Amino acid sequence: MEDFHIAILLTSYNAKAFIRQTLESISAQTRPPDQVLAADDGSTDGTLEIIEQWAARQPFEVIIRPKSQGPTGSPARGRQWGLERTSANLAALLDHDDLFLPHALERAEQGFLLQPDLVLCFGDARVFQSDPAIGTSLLADRDLGDTTFAERSGLYLLSDEPFLRILKGSFIPTSSNPWRTDAALAAGGFDTGVGSADDALLWMRLCKRGAVGCYREFLSCRRVHANNLSKNDLGSGLSAYRYFRQLIREADALGLSGAERDAISETIRESLPAIAYHAAQAGFPTYWRLKNEVGFPIELKRLLVSLTVSAWSMPNRREDRSALRNDGRRRLTNVPARGFY
Repeated sequence: MEDFHIAILLTSYNAKAFIRQTLESISAQTRPPDQVLAADDGSTDGTLEIIEQWAARQPFEVIIRPKSQGPTGSPARGRQWGLERTSANLAALLDHDDLFLPHALERAEQGFLLQPDLVLCFGDARVFQSDPAIGTSLLADRDLGDTTFAERSGLYLLSDEPFLRILKGSFIPTSSNPWRTDAALAAGGFDTGVGSADDALLWMRLCKRGAVGCYREFLSCRRVHANNLSKNDLGSGLSAYRYFRQLIREADALGLSGAERDAISETIRESLPAIAYHAAQAGFPTYWRLKNEVGFPIELKRLLVSLTVSAWSMPNRREDRSALRNDGRRRLTNVPARGFY
């Protein structure tokens, strides 16, 4: 039977309001981690000091990145730092505002013991705002496809094209998904060039390297607040676009089928109108900066440039801005998808 060592890769930035509760959730594990690798991105509110004080009291090893790399806008660099330095054969992400439930690591280890070809295992996450005991299921109503029940553990194996399922919209919680570190390193780890979608890109890569398992029970809690990275529509859209493009570049190395390649291209085409719309709303300089990277179509360019110019010439009244947004959304929904990519 394989002997597992588990590491937690913790990333943080100005998380003083949340970090103590996050750290307490690590200390409360029924199966303690063997390592915690904490990477802070230059916090100025005392977050790093709280982590250092907590680390000194733990019975397990805590490695703290010795020098701040400065805020990056994405935790990918800190995650990659931890992945490259851990000695554990399993690792799990934990964001500074999320929580592990006490049995999270214990349940995950059971899954890997039961299913030797497992490379990624995730559970449900309770989405909450203030009270982690009250929230909604992240996996509720998500289409996981066909699953096979793995006897004795409550583990389900995603058996119906998990790559295509996740491509439609990642349902794997960031802070509820232990994975094999050797497989993650072999797959390229966390890509710092795709923004906040670095975790989703790794899950897609891992799908092509072994079995993916799921517990239909809560293993973590995901906090929703005003500063979540996913709250930025333009940033989230660009990150997704960049990770789709990266999958296309890696298609041969990943051994993607023709259906998988076509699905990625279709997903890119479907994402472009929303990205273009939010880029135009951010202002003409932002739109112009992104046009070469994303390749906005010429017919959509004319529409969005005219909308931006109109916005600059409008009186600064709330009702006028609202009318502009509604008109832009209405016109975008009537533009056919063909020709976007």
